[in-house]
Amino acid sequence: MKTKCIIVLGMHRSGTSAFTGVLSMLGVHLGSGFLKPTKENPKGYFENKHIVDINEGILRRLGTSWDDFLPLDENWWTDDSLRPFRNEIKKVVENELLVSEISGIKDPRLCRLIPFWIRVISELNIMPHFVITLRNPMEVAHSLKKRDGFSTEKSLLLWMTHMINAEYYTRGFPRIFCPFDRLISDSEEIVRHISSNLNLTFPKTYQDVEAHIRQFIDSSLKHHKYQVPDHSDPVSELVYDYFKLLNKKCVYTEESDGDILSSIDAVRKQFCDTQLYYYKVIKEIVKKNNTLKQSLEESDIEVKRRGDYNRELEQLLEETRDEAQRRGEYNWALEQLLEEARDEVKRRGDYNRKLEQLLEESRDEVQRRGDYSQDLEQLLEKTRAEVKRRGDYNQELQQALEESHAEMERRGDYNQELKQSLEECRADAEHLIAYNRELEQSLKKVRLDLQGQAEYNQKLERALEKTRSELERHKKIISEHAARVKAFEASFVCVNWIDRIAPFFVRNKRNE
Repeated sequence: MKTKCIIVLGMHRSGTSAFTGVLSMLGVHLGSGFLKPTKENPKGYFENKHIVDINEGILRRLGTSWDDFLPLDENWWTDDSLRPFRNEIKKVVENELLVSEISGIKDPRLCRLIPFWIRVISELNIMPHFVITLRNPMEVAHSLKKRDGFSTEKSLLLWMTHMINAEYYTRGFPRIFCPFDRLISDSEEIVRHISSNLNLTFPKTYQDVEAHIRQFIDSSLKHHKYQVPDHSDPVSELVYDYFKLLNKKCVYTEESDGDILSSIDAVRKQFCDTQLYYYKVIKEIVKKNNTLKQSLEESDIEVKRRGDYNRELEQLLEETRDEAQRRGEYNWALEQLLEEARDEVKRRGDYNRKLEQLLEESRDEVQRRGDYSQDLEQLLEKTRAEVKRRGDYNQELQQALEESHAEMERRGDYNQELKQSLEECRADAEHLIAYNRELEQSLKKVRLDLQGQAEYNQKLERALEKTRSELERHKKIISEHAARVKAFEASFVCVNWIDRIAPFFVRNKRNE
């Protein structure tokens, strides 16, 4: 048994959404993923988004669109380039529609693409039943003008193209023509008419959902009302002749409307002949128009892309400026810190030069005092020799001894001063050593803070190393001088001893 599928056909703005909404309330399964309602159709379109996308793709592949009234190529549905769309249609129908005994499809684009769809769904063992909606073409034209800005002439040609295809390619299949006005005025009769003529039993009766249908169907769904104009109206007589013939189809069955079909064929032939007469010129114009439209869309996309890119660049530039300002302030702080470090290094350099000068003066003083100590030692040697030589002469020896005592006392005072000076030198040396230690710690901090002054610090370290060596050498000199002082003190003890034994030799001399 074949699955039944109700396909709602009709020109855009002809009430297809209203008819499909009623069928949905009666239990006809429409699938999922509907287009969202808009202000032009606030109660919803009842169009499966997947099916709409497929139909749009087919029209693009054929080089046309839903608002193109030019005829398609003969037998276009046999084109091999449409094979991928056959697979997509089968996939959507199997997943969305074959889950119910009665399903439904609605998309005004199907009016032009129905030959292709009939062949695909027939392979899936589906029997299509068609509900073709009728609405006054002038009402459709005014609705399209309000929504899309179309001219009346274009809208009438579109209405004629859609309805001719819908009527012609659905012959031989169960179908019914339904006026939109009748749905508004008497929805129950329309539902009964569809059920009886298409031999369908809906999952829900009209009485089950009457309240929902009456709430859904109201006069607000129809915004424009026009009567069929007489022949003096500038609207094409051919379009309204065709509309009158289709209205007659609403009250006659397929078996009793032979004369109506003949009249419809005559109007269709006349319209198609006129269409073909202007086909080449209009197609060329439309082709150029589509090219310009595509170029404009691409330009809009490019402008939007570049606008987004420019905004990103401006944002990046602003961030770069902020970063540059932040780094400028940071660099200024670093430069200020570096300047302070340079001043500190310069100050410490001046202090080190003063220290070196003081060390040099200390070396000269030590050298001077060393020379004086040598002179003192030579004088002591001469004194010892003179005392020994004048040992037999007591008076001279006594005088020499007294002079020696006086000289030794004087020199003792001097030695005391020398000792005191030596102690001060030792204290200065210890102070210098302690200061050098502090200087080494300060230099370590300077190395951490001013890595760029590494070379200068190395030179300073070498200078300090020399200073240490010089201090070590000076320590040795001081140690040697201290030894000499100790030797001098020993000599001084010897002189004291001579002073003690001298009276003894004097007494012995007198006794003799």
